[in-house]
Amino acid sequence: MASYNEWDGVPNHVNHKLLTSILRNEWGFNGYVMSDGGGMNLTVRDHHAAADSAESGVLSVMAGIDFDLSNGGCFIPLVDQAKKGNVSEEYIDRRPRMYYA
Repeated sequence: MASYNEWDGVPNHVNHKLLTSILRNEWGFNGYVMSDGGGMNLTVRDHHAAADSAESGVLSVMAGIDFDLSNGGCFIPLVDQAKKGNVSEEYIDRRPRMYYA
């Protein structure tokens, strides 16, 4: 679970270095990474790292978040964001593939 804080000035929910480079690649973690409650929404409201919930969803899925634990809906617009070219379908498709392949 990603936490609400930042590491090296980057909110953990959108921190690719932390969630992918270190957690998955260096440490070999292959489990499920979820948001911490409303943590993805905090990237908008408190951290100002995303303009809105749609951008937070894009940044979070690209960083390595697999599941939005909140009911804030940051992952709901991902399909539309992919159609607009803001996120590759690869990031969306890899989530279920990681666990059900």
